[in-house]
Amino acid sequence: MNAHQLKVIFFRTFPGNIYKKYRRRYLETKKIDRFLQLHHIQDDKIVPDIYDSVRKYHMTIEEYFQFGFYRLPPDERKEFVPDRERFLLCDRMNKGENRILFDNKALTYGKFRQFYKREVLGVDILGHEKFNQVLSRYAGKVKAFLQRHHEFILKPIDGSLGAGVSLWNVDDTVSDQVVEKLLKTFVKKNKGGFVLEEKICQVPKMAELHPKSVNTVRMNTVRFDDRIEVLHPFLRIGRGDSIVDNAGAGGIIATLDENGRVKAAADENGVFYDRLDDIGLDIIGWQVPCWKEMVDFVKQLAMVIPSNRYTGWDIALTDKGWCMVEGNTRAQFVWQIPDRVGFRSEINNILAELGL
Repeated sequence: MNAHQLKVIFFRTFPGNIYKKYRRRYLETKKIDRFLQLHHIQDDKIVPDIYDSVRKYHMTIEEYFQFGFYRLPPDERKEFVPDRERFLLCDRMNKGENRILFDNKALTYGKFRQFYKREVLGVDILGHEKFNQVLSRYAGKVKAFLQRHHEFILKPIDGSLGAGVSLWNVDDTVSDQVVEKLLKTFVKKNKGGFVLEEKICQVPKMAELHPKSVNTVRMNTVRFDDRIEVLHPFLRIGRGDSIVDNAGAGGIIATLDENGRVKAAADENGVFYDRLDDIGLDIIGWQVPCWKEMVDFVKQLAMVIPSNRYTGWDIALTDKGWCMVEGNTRAQFVWQIPDRVGFRSEINNILAELGL
């Protein structure tokens, strides 16, 4: 009897809600076992504490291990802000129309064009449009873009966490047939639209962290009435064969001190790193180049839309200087993972000063 037959029998034997409850608990158990192994924890007595924390602090199982709750007393645990609270907190600081602008990569580029320092072409597809209509509107623009940039990046127009990002190459001769074929492929992969970006060529110092991805710095800014402050900056470092540096794609989060030196580094599982073994580089103490210029750069970005109080800026360093990769109005508080310090008192003080 195979797994499918067993599943059918189970469904016929038990009501659907019992099966769902059983399956959810089974998956949770598998997840907990995986994290216990990753963190080299052999004492399964912490399992009740995991579920108690999920209820008490509104954490996920992942966050319990990411934040190292198994080592922390209650007064430190309550300081951590779980991801499920992030949307509410960010939306209190930022206007809704700003999120619409930042969530659409083509609109973002239109607003911040001067800071990108590279060419970006947005293909926005309306829900009722047929492919021939998209081809008619964009074939000429896409062909001209490909003739200028034989190597480029494709991104979903509303994508996040590095999902759907891919690197493409075309021959020197770009025919109409090639353009139509590529457009058909891009539209099939991205129903709502996409952007084509000139490939970023990062400086060698940033490339040494992981040559296959553009390794960016996430600079979070808070815009007060009288000043702009930089909040918990961190490096995003790609790993393996990935061309993106997002933690959700297996990348490493490395928090930075006030001078741009790495304090701590961890992945999305809460596993810490002192050294990048695949390239033989000690990461703690690694210095981000052109630090002061970067701080000045993100403060310029934060002034473009004054009503957006909190923004997470992803920026890359090229031979043209720092350039904007994208902006996020709901930027995650993932620096809590490597820092193992909660953010609640700090965000409450920020909200109070903003009058929120």
